[in-house]
Amino acid sequence: MNDLELNEPPDSRTWYYSIEIAPGVFTSGLDHPNLAITRNLLRAIAFGGLDCLDVGTQEAVVPILLKKGGAKRVVAYDRNDHSACIADLRKLYGVDFDYAAGKQLTELPGLLDAEGGRFFDLVVFSGVLYHMINPLGMLALVRGFCKVGGLFVFETAAFQDSSCHLQFNARGEFGKASSYFVPTTTWMDYVLRMLGLRPIGVRYINGKSREAPLRVAVLCRSEATPCPLDSGDDWVSARFHERAFGNESQVDWVSLKKTSSAIDCRPDVPAMSGSIYDAVRMSSPYDFRVEELRLSFASSM
Repeated sequence: MNDLELNEPPDSRTWYYSIEIAPGVFTSGLDHPNLAITRNLLRAIAFGGLDCLDVGTQEAVVPILLKKGGAKRVVAYDRNDHSACIADLRKLYGVDFDYAAGKQLTELPGLLDAEGGRFFDLVVFSGVLYHMINPLGMLALVRGFCKVGGLFVFETAAFQDSSCHLQFNARGEFGKASSYFVPTTTWMDYVLRMLGLRPIGVRYINGKSREAPLRVAVLCRSEATPCPLDSGDDWVSARFHERAFGNESQVDWVSLKKTSSAIDCRPDVPAMSGSIYDAVRMSSPYDFRVEELRLSFASSM
């Protein structure tokens, strides 16, 4: 590892993650705590030998860990292109995965159709939603990659609130970076179920201040139809939603409903009988370790 000639010096770029690039030497990335709750849910998933997609991959920490853990086909996508960095990390960590970058998310369905197919057993969508000007449409697009029976790990900044809404980041109240809409946990629950993603496990961490939102990660099981909490909610299952998400978000419902996945997760993921809001209200924040925020040569998921 010490003798590897890198495509670009580690200090020549801004790093998102703290990654070990030589024994005891890490990049200058930040220790983003939301990575810990995403990894915690992924550790419960038996993804060995299965197909996985990571949307919003940055320097591909999750894909590297998936491949180290025995995943079969792994695709890492990001709107920003870090190809030189990704090539270095592939060599350093001795893993290979597909990298799709430098394209808009709306181009990803076509790219995947041309390179092995768009349907996966596991889809990870972490740290992305609040950066999007069309959060519902893009969540639906990414949902369209998850096979029926597959698992979907969704992580985002969120407010713990019983009302179902998106809070707009007016005046940059929730951060001056490119953040637009922050959902409530109730919005997350309703929309995921509307898209046929049944929440089965939740992890969260607190924000850094009273004004800052939570970070919430949700493990969902993909189903062929909506799965609302309220059995009397007819609107959530109206047929025009399929047409809208098909037309606006490129969800190929016909092909998706023909897929199936037998991916499993360990029983130590607490069963959910209520909403995401209730799961957060009735549980404690995840107590993460600093090692969960970084990628090292010794790391496993």
